[in-house]
Amino acid sequence: MKFHLINPDYMLYGDPPLGLAYLAAYIRDNCPNVELSLLDQMTEQEIIEKIDKDKPEVIGLSAVSQNYYKVKEMAKKIKNTAPNSILVIGGVHITTSPESFANSIFDIAVIGEGEIPASLLLNTLEKDKGINLKNLKKIKGLMIREKGKVISTGRTERM
Repeated sequence: MKFHLINPDYMLYGDPPLGLAYLAAYIRDNCPNVELSLLDQMTEQEIIEKIDKDKPEVIGLSAVSQNYYKVKEMAKKIKNTAPNSILVIGGVHITTSPESFANSIFDIAVIGEGEIPASLLLNTLEKDKGINLKNLKKIKGLMIREKGKVISTGRTERM
C-alpha cells in the first residue's frame, strides 16, 4: 500500500520536519507492507503532480494552527486529484482543536502522538483493503466518521 506523508508548508520553517521524520521512521519499522514517501521541499503543484502519478491509497498531512487553513485548501485539491485516496490529518492543530475535524474534508484524524495510532491505522487499512469502521474503532488516538457523526476512539498511550 502506498502512503504519502506530506509536509504541506516547508517554507514556513527553515528546519526539516522532525515530527514527520520520526513518524516516517516508526512507520517504516512497523508497517512492512507500506511503501512510504515523505514529500518535503516540494511546492503544492509538485505534490499534486506526485500524487496524481503515484495514486497512493493513503495520504497524510500534518498541520499546526498557523497553517491549518492552507492545509485544508491543499486537502481539497488532493481530494480532487485522488478522490479514492484516504485523507488523514495529524499534528498539533487537530490534537488541540479536534472540533475542527467535523467540518473538514479529511477521512480520519490522528490525535496526540502519532507513531502508534498511525502505524496501527496503516496496518489495519492494508489488511482490510480500506476503511473498516469496526476495526478502526479499536485503535486509540483516532477520529473517524460514521453515518455523518464524528467518533473519537480516545487518547493513545504515549511513547
